Amino acid sequence: MKIRSNWNFWKDIIIKSDGTVNLAQLKKELSDFSHVLEQVPLVYCHITGSLLSKTNYFAQDVINVADEHYEKLWKETFNTMLADMRNDKVISEKVYNNIIENIEVYL
Repeated sequence: MKIRSNWNFWKDIIIKSDGTVNLAQLKKELSDFSHVLEQVPLVYCHITGSLLSKTNYFAQDVINVADEHYEKLWKETFNTMLADMRNDKVISEKVYNNIIENIEVYL
């Protein structure tokens, strides 16, 4: 992945045509950036089970950790549901054991 130069990104946003800094625009951009820096860690923590919180992770790293987190949650939920079904006699012990022995093929 190629990362563009920070200056090339900001130059056209905060520099006036006469070459001076547009202070009002700079303040707006810094305000927006500050908001992002406050909010992104909250989202990262939420979707990764509090494993990631810094704003400077690459998107794919956050996605990978989130996917792993949700897969773990799904497996835990499935196993709890299956055990509850066995305990409530919705399925027999034999069926439960058969599912447990063979489920990794499908998970």
